[in-house]
Amino acid sequence: EEVLAIYPELSCSGKPYTQSEFCIGNEKTFEFLKNVLDEVIAIFPSPYIHIGGDEADKKHWKTCPKCQALKTKEGLKSEEELQSYLIKQIDEYVQSKGRKIIGWDEILEGGLTKGATVMSWRGESGGINSANAGHDVIMTPGSHLYFDSYQTDPRTQPETIGGYLPISKVYEYNPIPSGIQEDKIKHVLGAQGNLWAEYMPNYFQLEYMAFPRALALSEVVWTKSDLKNWPNFHKRLQSHYKILQHFDINYYRPSYNVKGTVVFDEKKGSNNVTLSTEQLHASNIRYTIDGSKPTYQATPYNNSFDLSVPAIIKAAYFLDSTQVGPIETIQLDVHKAIGKTVTYNNKWSDGYPAQQELTLTNGIKGGLTYQDGQWQGFLKDLDVVVDFERREEISSVAMNFMQITGPGVYMPGEFKVLLSENGRTFREVGIVQNDVSDQDPTLTFKRFELKLAKPQHARYVRVVATNPKKGFLFADELIVY
Repeated sequence: EEVLAIYPELSCSGKPYTQSEFCIGNEKTFEFLKNVLDEVIAIFPSPYIHIGGDEADKKHWKTCPKCQALKTKEGLKSEEELQSYLIKQIDEYVQSKGRKIIGWDEILEGGLTKGATVMSWRGESGGINSANAGHDVIMTPGSHLYFDSYQTDPRTQPETIGGYLPISKVYEYNPIPSGIQEDKIKHVLGAQGNLWAEYMPNYFQLEYMAFPRALALSEVVWTKSDLKNWPNFHKRLQSHYKILQHFDINYYRPSYNVKGTVVFDEKKGSNNVTLSTEQLHASNIRYTIDGSKPTYQATPYNNSFDLSVPAIIKAAYFLDSTQVGPIETIQLDVHKAIGKTVTYNNKWSDGYPAQQELTLTNGIKGGLTYQDGQWQGFLKDLDVVVDFERREEISSVAMNFMQITGPGVYMPGEFKVLLSENGRTFREVGIVQNDVSDQDPTLTFKRFELKLAKPQHARYVRVVATNPKKGFLFADELIVY
């Protein structure tokens, strides 16, 4: 947008501030880009030139006479192929200068020239497809390697764009995805951590976001996956903290927060609860399961445990009998939909599967971040059906959603509930409208609940939550009473 504000003639409309993509049908676009590349190549001696290529809207190309004329002339079938045409022209030009291009994984969409290197950021599929097609790739998925995400409870941290990426999740990453063919693994050049600076006012803050997660990434790329050992690395981190202090690096200090992880076991019909902390000794955690405040005399945590009844787990970290961290609360619900089969009319987003088919009926509410493994993400309308296997009395149906507009997470427009006896013909029983403003950038949660004026009987409950903003919807549990 900045370039097109000064050179509006390079946009499809010819006007400033109307789009962020160049007009590919305009020959002057290629002239301008080549002139810029000439200057970049003259300044930087690196063998690679990063050309970006991500997040192109493409909608202006669809209605632009120049773009459509070029599309017809070159026999291109889609706007993706039109983008690929531009990428190939730039690739050939950069290669003529003795250099190679790197681009984000969107440059794959219309085909790619030989010699281009891909940075896979939208998950791993771009990297897998690139490597299998013979292209070099650098793995940098947002789920594990975006260091501008929160490292712990967002309520205790400087504001950032969102997300949640503790150092343990960085360490668990494997830069060689299983989908890459054995003879194509050589095309994975490595992995990269990204730290976008929109919320970084100074270098002091940048260090805080980078360390110690950069140490985990170092071991990820330098160590075979079968030799990695998180407890061992966690222990060795303690000496690295002293090194970071010696060099006056403003690193993130491990918090005393307790994190609860709950996994529903479908066969047992119970939840397995794991409590963890960034501190070295998890045995300093004390917990209760009756909702009471944990004290030093409460149950010490040693191993994960199973629960098959409703419970409110409260846990905290103690040093010398003194509570030093906040209380973590995990509520395990037991409602009529627990453990029931869920059919997805629109599948969840591959980037945010949570517990997949078990997510919405495992009795576990999500936490403060959509990356905690309990919030399931959707890019389309959420549209699911629960089968109770027999007729049940339905009094209320509810779902929790979150909103944080920075990374494009919004509330649904409406929450609709339908009932059925046969799973084919549904009757609508009510709608709950959203009343949360999308102008508020703060992290917000809302429980959408439809209480029926009179209980009704049905075997199937269908829930549709609309996605008018075309961003992400995140839901944690479908609660039926």
